[in-house]
Amino acid sequence: MALAGSLAAEPLGLGRPALPEEVAAWDIDVRPDGLGLPEGSGDVATGEPLYTEKCAGCHGDFGEAVDRWPQLAGGGGSLSDADPVKTLGSYWPYLSSGYDYIHRAMPFTEARSRSADETYAILAYVLYLNDLVDEGFTLSRETFLDVEMPNAGGFFADDRDRVELCAFSQAPCAAGCKAGVTVTRHATVLDVTPEDAADAAAAPGAEVAAVPADEPGVPEPDPALVAAGAQVFKKCAACHKVGDGARNGVGPVLTGVVGAAAGAHEGCL
Repeated sequence: MALAGSLAAEPLGLGRPALPEEVAAWDIDVRPDGLGLPEGSGDVATGEPLYTEKCAGCHGDFGEAVDRWPQLAGGGGSLSDADPVKTLGSYWPYLSSGYDYIHRAMPFTEARSRSADETYAILAYVLYLNDLVDEGFTLSRETFLDVEMPNAGGFFADDRDRVELCAFSQAPCAAGCKAGVTVTRHATVLDVTPEDAADAAAAPGAEVAAVPADEPGVPEPDPALVAAGAQVFKKCAACHKVGDGARNGVGPVLTGVVGAAAGAHEGCL
């Protein structure tokens, strides 16, 4: 142990300090207060043809969206609806989210291909589509914080790690449970709702086998229902992995969730 400790305290002689140019290449995030914004500017008129060429194919000429790509404009007053429309003009509290995402990840097939001036211009046009600026507006580091985001006061600090997680990690109550389960709703986004005949067993209204309230354990599944579920799960597997060695990805691993406490997390009392 003493030898290991002494070795750990000594420099290993590996690597080198990052060059300023290398740090700058990765340090591209933008904070809500504008810190990190580059020099440059772009106006609504310049952004319109750029948006039409690089963005409208997925997001629509006026931000209305094409097929299932995200809508970028509208949605005002919809956040309390069952299916809210989340756009720059209705949902996002900070304009930095728009600049950071466009500059970092858009267009979809050409991430980080837009210059600072082009990013400013495209974002200015998206703001114009949301009626947040007029047609003569120029967006820059100097005017960035002048834009008032409609939902700037709609967010609060996330305290779920201290409040909700532990509260929902206790053993679930098993008294007064329903004898059966019926699927009453289904997904309306991301094209995950089963529509063809092969998925009929998992369609809304289909009866699902349930564990009787007075009998522990999981009943034997219906083979036909399992086969139908395997087909449906292919649409889920892009985010959720199952099986030995599965690891969390975009979504959490689903192995072992049956019978586990809701919201369970290692180390939570």
